[in-house]
Amino acid sequence: MALEPHHLEDLRQSGLSDETLDVCGIRSAPEKDVRRKLRRRKKLSPGIEFPYTALNGEGDFSRFKLDDPPVGKNGRPCKYLSPVGAPNHLYIAPTLYREILNDVTRDLLLTEGEKKTLAAIQAGFACIGLAGVWCWRGKNSQTGHSEPIPDLDHIAWKRRNVYIVFDSDLAENAGVRRAEWMLAQELQRRGAIVRVVRLPDGAGGQKVGLDDFLVLHGDRGSDELRRLIQEAQNPEDPTSADHPYREQGGCIGYMKLIGRGDNATEVFVPLANFVARVVEDRALDDGAEVRRHFVVDMKLSDGRRLSQIEVSAAQFASMSWVVREAGVKARIVAGQGAQDRVREAIQVFSTDVRELYAYAHTGWRKIGGRWLYLHAGRTDVQVALEPPLNRYALPEAPEDVPAAVRLSMALLKVGPVELTIPLLAAVYLAPLCEFLHLDFALALVGKTGSLKSTLSALFLCHYGNFERTSLPGSWESTDNALERLLFTLKDVIAVADDYAPRADVGTQRRQAARAQRIFRAMGNLSGRSRMRADRSLEQEHPPRGLLISTGEDLPPGQSILARTLCVEVNRDQLDLVAISNAQSQTHLLPQALAGYIDWLAPQLDEFTPELRETWRQHRERFSQQAAHLRIPEILAYLALGIDLFTSFAQDIGAATEGEMKEVATRAHQALLTLGEKHGRRVREEDPAEVFLTSLSSMLAQGTVTLARRDGGDDPLNKIGWRDTDYAYLIPDAARHAVGRYLRESDGHFPYSARAINEALNGRGALVKGTDGRSTPLVKIRGKGRRVLQIPLRLLDPDEDEGDDLGNWKGTDK
Repeated sequence: MALEPHHLEDLRQSGLSDETLDVCGIRSAPEKDVRRKLRRRKKLSPGIEFPYTALNGEGDFSRFKLDDPPVGKNGRPCKYLSPVGAPNHLYIAPTLYREILNDVTRDLLLTEGEKKTLAAIQAGFACIGLAGVWCWRGKNSQTGHSEPIPDLDHIAWKRRNVYIVFDSDLAENAGVRRAEWMLAQELQRRGAIVRVVRLPDGAGGQKVGLDDFLVLHGDRGSDELRRLIQEAQNPEDPTSADHPYREQGGCIGYMKLIGRGDNATEVFVPLANFVARVVEDRALDDGAEVRRHFVVDMKLSDGRRLSQIEVSAAQFASMSWVVREAGVKARIVAGQGAQDRVREAIQVFSTDVRELYAYAHTGWRKIGGRWLYLHAGRTDVQVALEPPLNRYALPEAPEDVPAAVRLSMALLKVGPVELTIPLLAAVYLAPLCEFLHLDFALALVGKTGSLKSTLSALFLCHYGNFERTSLPGSWESTDNALERLLFTLKDVIAVADDYAPRADVGTQRRQAARAQRIFRAMGNLSGRSRMRADRSLEQEHPPRGLLISTGEDLPPGQSILARTLCVEVNRDQLDLVAISNAQSQTHLLPQALAGYIDWLAPQLDEFTPELRETWRQHRERFSQQAAHLRIPEILAYLALGIDLFTSFAQDIGAATEGEMKEVATRAHQALLTLGEKHGRRVREEDPAEVFLTSLSSMLAQGTVTLARRDGGDDPLNKIGWRDTDYAYLIPDAARHAVGRYLRESDGHFPYSARAINEALNGRGALVKGTDGRSTPLVKIRGKGRRVLQIPLRLLDPDEDEGDDLGNWKGTDK
């Protein structure tokens, strides 16, 4: 394809002639060619194609300057791109190919980029281009270390004059100065005579490259460049004059001046028996704060090498990590300030540091003005998730999405719809946590062996490769670990496995308290505030995904149940053959979710108001039979998840409109049934219900008693009085008795007197006084007492109304 006008103008600004461009095969590449040669499926802009010829026999390739550069891992646009996995070959124009390789009598220039290389060649110089100042070094696939690329081995360097010509802003860029110094050292080791050429800045201190310099000087450009070559300098270590630190004999140390005058000499004073470099500076962005980590390579003086040591920036200065990572043989000399000197020396020597900006969470993030869904499988931005969270990985280019969606829909048949509908809805609802602010959790409850964990893993496989033994969370984890997990797992399903009763009462109470904290955080979308040592507040870490809990029970408390939808799992109702078949194809499920993410991304900003309105409509439909105001909200969210799934499946042709209507109808009925069952659970945890049921049980067991109102002996464990119609409870005695009774049965009753009275009053179980108080003043045995007056029938629902409880064990004789 011939050069487009804007591409031609770009190249001509570097002084390149049409003949040069034609001879070197420079052309405009359409978007499809760019994608094919870069081996990328995602949309890329057209660009200028520069053909490269490999010197090491690994095959030719092209490098592209794109019109609309994509955003790189560091958050900045990538103007130039090479194919994934392609080595950074040196750029050599075809016209000088053999001459540059073998003719050591001809001086050779090394500069940055293809345009600068061609400008120098056009001006009569032999020149090689570097795709970047560090491109002459590649990463060895076996050792993982940065080493000179094999292309250098195919060029004759011995006794050859080589001039390095980098941009004029070199003095302001320590990394480029270090690259120039290391390149010069490498070529000198190969026998070259290396000098560096310093280009002057342009007007107003503007940066000038080799092509800019030649254009600025017009017809005199070649002569001016030769003058600068004659003035070229020896390469200079950019760190040599800035510090006293040296490396000698495999040790870090510093040079110390001994003696005075003509007798003064420098001696090497060791500080540590190792050398170390920071090779990578990682900034981990979790959406709330940016945490910095350094990756260190260390080599002990005995030759033992330790690589990829990860140290937080906060720990680096203390140097305590040295012994922790390298063992007792790594030593820093004794003495005041020695550790701080070693730390400074390592930083001084660490000039070749890769800067990495990574995102330490999943889910949506707006980067470069567009929404990106982060997961461990992305390559266009860096996502750093620690195991096992790195299992959350989707294909970047999903294949055969309709077939994968049909498999996803087939999961509805592995069990009753009251179980599979909320799980499938959660899968397709979770990616919208960022926009819908989901404030509930699902809880799969069933006895041991009911395949709760297996089902959770099966549906979680939409997000990556999971098994029941590799679920991301566990109720055995600490409170803080679970909190951090739910913060990191943004816009995905997060599973906390195995909430189960414990034989030890203390352990059971701690687990219940942990679950209550986590479920309450999910329901309130809030984190736990903490204070730093300097009394400033740390960043909160609220949950940002959708939690699915598995267990044999749920923690007690009506407020917890109201934030959770309980889904019962019964192994006898599961289709084990269908589960086994689905497990054999779980590798296809991420294709479905990746296609769903691609379907959501373009419409996120406009889609959200419409989704919220649909949710409100669903909530109205479910509100008619609600035992608690939160239940219809949860059901509405799950119905919205099914709506999203059916719309997506229908849009991509994975199912017909009729099939999707049938799924929606079954989903609505299943959610109604779930709401009714869960409503009964919520009512059973109502403080009034717990209070009355506990009292009824204690009266039946004789652990508490009611004396007769009209006189007689007072029995043991009295908590009040009775007549033929009412019980007159001593408020504190009844409340304390219920609390003691529940604690002894591994339960709890955390309600205050006011909360109990309000719950009983809301239930219509209290007879109020004439003054409107919940504790009327009642004359009992000639004395006025403040009591809770409750109909007797509420304390013994199985007895006929009006029974005087005279046959209850524990009443007075």
